[in-house]
Amino acid sequence: MRKKKEETEVSLEETIIEDYSPGKNASKWKNFSYYLFLALAFLLPFWAVPVAGFGLSASKSLLTFVFVLLAAVFYLVHILQKGKIRYPGSVAFWAIGAALFITLLSTIFSVSFGSSMFGAGVGTFSSLVILSIAFFLVATLFQSEKYVLNFFFLFIVSSLIVFVAQVFRSIFGISFWGLLPNTTDSLVGSWNELSIFFGFIALLSVIVLEFFGEKLAEIESGRKWRIFLFFILGVSLLVMVFVNFVSAWVVLGLLLLIFLVYLFSAFGVKRSFVRLPFFVILIALFFILARPLVGDVVSSLGFGVYDVRPSWGATFAVVKDTLGDGAKNTILGSGPNTFVYDWVKFKPAEINQTIFWNVRFQNGIGLLPTFLATTGVLSVIAWLVFLGFVVFYGLKTVGYSENSMTKGLLFGSFLGSVYLWIFSIIYVPGNLLLSLTFLVTGLFFAMLVKTGFLEMKEFSFEKKASTGFISSLTVVVLILVGVSSFYTVFQKNFASYSYIQGLKAFNIEGNLDKAEKSFLRAARFDKKDVYYRTLTELGMVRLSLLLQQTNMPQEEARTVFQNTLATTIQNAKTAASLNKNDPRNWMMLGNVYREIIPFNIEGAREAALDAYAKVLEIAPTDPSPFLSAAQLELQAKNIDVAKNYLNSALTLKGNYTDALFLLSQIAAQEGDLENAIRQTEIARLTAPNDVGILFQLGMLYYQNKDLASAQSVFERLVSVSPSYSNARYFLGLIYEKNDNIKGAIEQFKTIESLNPDNEEIKTILSNLNKGRSALSNISPPQPAPEERDEAPIDEDEEE
Repeated sequence: MRKKKEETEVSLEETIIEDYSPGKNASKWKNFSYYLFLALAFLLPFWAVPVAGFGLSASKSLLTFVFVLLAAVFYLVHILQKGKIRYPGSVAFWAIGAALFITLLSTIFSVSFGSSMFGAGVGTFSSLVILSIAFFLVATLFQSEKYVLNFFFLFIVSSLIVFVAQVFRSIFGISFWGLLPNTTDSLVGSWNELSIFFGFIALLSVIVLEFFGEKLAEIESGRKWRIFLFFILGVSLLVMVFVNFVSAWVVLGLLLLIFLVYLFSAFGVKRSFVRLPFFVILIALFFILARPLVGDVVSSLGFGVYDVRPSWGATFAVVKDTLGDGAKNTILGSGPNTFVYDWVKFKPAEINQTIFWNVRFQNGIGLLPTFLATTGVLSVIAWLVFLGFVVFYGLKTVGYSENSMTKGLLFGSFLGSVYLWIFSIIYVPGNLLLSLTFLVTGLFFAMLVKTGFLEMKEFSFEKKASTGFISSLTVVVLILVGVSSFYTVFQKNFASYSYIQGLKAFNIEGNLDKAEKSFLRAARFDKKDVYYRTLTELGMVRLSLLLQQTNMPQEEARTVFQNTLATTIQNAKTAASLNKNDPRNWMMLGNVYREIIPFNIEGAREAALDAYAKVLEIAPTDPSPFLSAAQLELQAKNIDVAKNYLNSALTLKGNYTDALFLLSQIAAQEGDLENAIRQTEIARLTAPNDVGILFQLGMLYYQNKDLASAQSVFERLVSVSPSYSNARYFLGLIYEKNDNIKGAIEQFKTIESLNPDNEEIKTILSNLNKGRSALSNISPPQPAPEERDEAPIDEDEEE
């Protein structure tokens, strides 16, 4: 029965191509859509806007938005001309529609509507809509072996460009206009994403070679393509070796094992496991088992990176608390692209004792687990139903054997889809990989239609006048929405570009006027809290400079100061009002009020405390607001209150350097060092390797001028925690005072490697190498390190 159906479809192939597939006789508007997707397949892997700071993720997102929107508009024009629409008949499309509808509701009720709708993450509503449109259009447009081959061919050629670019970056040090500042940066995204990307290319190459290899070898031009595919396979495996991402090896090996069993069971004419997939599986197995050894080798070559993301346990702890935070969150989650706010509110308490205590994780361990927290249970069920249909259709195609080319493309697009979707579960793919996931899945559905596993449905606008009018009106409205969306996309990207230019003027050129104009332009085109938060920082710098101004008339200086202060406060308030769930906005507002307390601004102290209380409300495990409140109370000479705040901070994070540093200063100011030392020594007996207690004890000894005891404690501390830069800082000063210049230089060189942007450390090393005092031209004019308001090394930057 199925065979007869397929023969009927083949006999109608020319008609189908003429009416509904791109080609010389097809609608030019549909052709435009088809060629846009081919261009996207070729450009997306290596596409980058040549503006340092713009970001590869934003570049690829922009390209995808523009090309898919254009393709959608052209296809809608085609539909309008034809008066009918054809689409693959599958419940899977309804599952995606349900997921998008639930995500829309989640966006409407999100804790941050702007972040959920148009944020920078991969899980925003707008990005999921664009990718779903791409999936539908590819499934509709690419229902021919030729079109699928064109797509994969362009993509493989593009991967070769990515490889060449990576060689120039990682080996020859070419950063491409500053777009790839680090050796392990890549055009496709993170270092691990590079391995996932080339794992997909390896999988595709093996499948093509297995299905088409013998036929390619029989023709002259085909032999060159066969050699090219073997070369691409070798290149892909080589990249995976250097990245050493074990998950990519595991997934590639498992899918090739499935492919090998498929070849062996379904087409047992040559019943032999000794085939190309078998050898690649052995390679994958070797590098899985040899991962520690390979890791040491690639690290010695400068290619080792740490993949920092929440564990499965930490992710599901946050998911559980988020879903339990009200019925709305259970059904709709906190809102797309808002996992970072779930994280700061519900992160496990033990995270505070690690070096990642202040890392703002934008996602959990994987994209779909993240969706559980951000878009709720119903959304994830809808996505799982869709994935269930992908697997179901894939299993149905196992017995297809009518045409070897079709068979190869059908099974290749299926395994490619599964490979990419697995990484959406166990990893958080960037814009490139997520776009590729939807595009390849679209190709799989296109091949399902081609082989008859899915039927094409048709809806005609001409059956009834009323239906035709409403349908045509809907299409016209969608075209207008698509066209107007271009303005929104370019508006937001222009705002981002302006912001980057402002940062350059602010941080590199030191041109505050130019920076302010750029930040204001960014805020005018896209009201985002980060723009107003940065304007607040700029305002604080202006206030500091005004206080140092001596050649301005007093009355004019007072007026300028008051105007700048009012603008700065307003910018901080605007940032907080735009995004009430980002603790950074409230911390900034509190710090602004804290800085103006010395000017006797009425209500400033209370406003600062209220802002810090708001931070604790939305980020209850963050010790930072307690520290800031303590600093505020110290300004008012409320020593006991300040101590209480610091102890609260240490309850949340026992090794909080800044709080320990401030407590030692208070003890020194009160002349109570001996008692503080005794209490800390007792605490050390119960926890001899606690880095927080060791740092506090070392600082107290240092404050008490007992350098021998301080040296002993700090040496113990850096042996327990080699990356503790503040401990090395004071140990280096002690070595210098004891004329151990070599030891001091070693300590500060280690600090420099951990904090390469710290200018004070560079100055200290220069002083020591020239035979000068370590703090020459540093203290004075600055206070001595032990007398400052904060520890010498910024702990957040260090970690």
